[in-house]
Amino acid sequence: MILVTGATGFLGRHVMERLVRGGQEVRGLARRVPAGAAAGDGGGSVGRATGGPADDGIISWVPGDIRDRNVLRRAAEGCRAVVHLVGIIKPGRDPARGYAAIHVEGTRNVVDAAASAGVGRFVYISAAGAGPDAETPYHRSKWEAEEIVRLSGFPHLILRPSVVYGPGGELTEMLAGMARRMPLLPVPGSGNYRIQPVYVQDVAESVAVYCGRAEAEGGTYELGGPEAVTYEGFLVRVMEALGKRRARIHVPLALLRPAIRVMEKTIPSLAPLTSEQLTMLLAGSLCPETPRLAADLGLTLTPLDRGLRESLAHPT
Repeated sequence: MILVTGATGFLGRHVMERLVRGGQEVRGLARRVPAGAAAGDGGGSVGRATGGPADDGIISWVPGDIRDRNVLRRAAEGCRAVVHLVGIIKPGRDPARGYAAIHVEGTRNVVDAAASAGVGRFVYISAAGAGPDAETPYHRSKWEAEEIVRLSGFPHLILRPSVVYGPGGELTEMLAGMARRMPLLPVPGSGNYRIQPVYVQDVAESVAVYCGRAEAEGGTYELGGPEAVTYEGFLVRVMEALGKRRARIHVPLALLRPAIRVMEKTIPSLAPLTSEQLTMLLAGSLCPETPRLAADLGLTLTPLDRGLRESLAHPT
């Protein structure tokens, strides 16, 4: 049995599907389990994956939150591996929904539950740019969570992906929606900051290989796609995948930064991104160590254009 936290999120859905497709028994922890799914108290009631492929894997669901240690302990019972995916890109105003509570203390809770259950392997999804001296609180909190995993004593795999795209992904859907509806597409600043978009199914494959292959080596790895592009270049590739042609306008950062700060204070729900997210975007997220991970786990990474075509073929 493999426990997956954040199982109904963007990455969680793809990880669950890949594990089940490989014949694994999977237990999903989520604050809200899918409608119609079987669920039970703690261990969950076993039920077939709804809407998934026909296979030998089975899924059980546990409703709960990573801040609840009792739920976590029950969820981890009988599991041989834990895949910890819970994360937030924007903290809530309530400290209980902040980076420290979710990334740091939440990870500590999951690690403690895994230790109590005698779990054999642990996977944590961090982020490219994580580090103790990172510019943003987001990346510093991801580093703190990594340290908790590294010091736990578990055989572990820590992945630091660049921008993750795929069906249902927030960035992919946002850019595709703009390309479909808007005649003129805004680009923050120069648009030349570089990213290494990685297909969500490649991230899921990395997790599945590590969990399913006893000889797979762990460690901390950056994970990007096979191609590095600028943000504007990524936007162009999204338009090409959609068969759209749109003009682009570069919004000066001197205008964009104060506008975002005002929106964050007055109408945060309408802000296209936060000041912190803009800082992370401008910093870029390249992953030069990706070939090492691909070689160690035997991965064949999905070309960007093919991944975008598959992502946008079925709008969500």
